[in-house]
Amino acid sequence: MIPATTPPQLQHTPGAPLTITDNQIDADWFRLTYPDGWRVVTNIAIEPVALVLVSPDDALVIRLDTICDDVIVSTSDDSQHMRSECFDDVILCPVVPRMSTSIPTPFPITPVVTPVPCYYDLHISASVNDASSDELDDAFDQILDSIVFP
Repeated sequence: MIPATTPPQLQHTPGAPLTITDNQIDADWFRLTYPDGWRVVTNIAIEPVALVLVSPDDALVIRLDTICDDVIVSTSDDSQHMRSECFDDVILCPVVPRMSTSIPTPFPITPVVTPVPCYYDLHISASVNDASSDELDDAFDQILDSIVFP
C-alpha cells in the first residue's frame, strides 16, 4: 500500500488563510465570534476577505469586508435600520528575520529583525427593516464586541 499524499491542488491554495468553526472565524489577522446557528458565506480565495453572516431565518445579514473608504451609512428609505463600523488600524505583520550576506565576515552574522507595518481595514455593515432592528443590533454588537486583532 502506498502512503497517502496531499493532492497537488491542496499543496497550494491561494488567498489569505481563513478558518471557520461552529461559531468562530479566524482570518489570521482578526478573529471574531458570530451567533450560534448563523451561516458564513465566503468570497473566492484570490480576493481580499469578504464574508457574509446570515441568521438562521435568513432575515438578518451582516457583511464583513476590507473596504472602509467612502462607507455609506445612510439611506433615503426610512424603514431601513443600518449599522456600520470600520476598523482602520495599523497591524504589524509577523516579524521576519533577515540576514545580510553581502559583506563577508569571519564571525556569525546576527539576523536583523524588522517589523514591517501592514495595513488592514475591517468594515462591518448591516441593514434591515425597522421591525427587526433590535435583533440586528444585538447580533451586530455581539460580533463587534468579539473582534480581536492578534
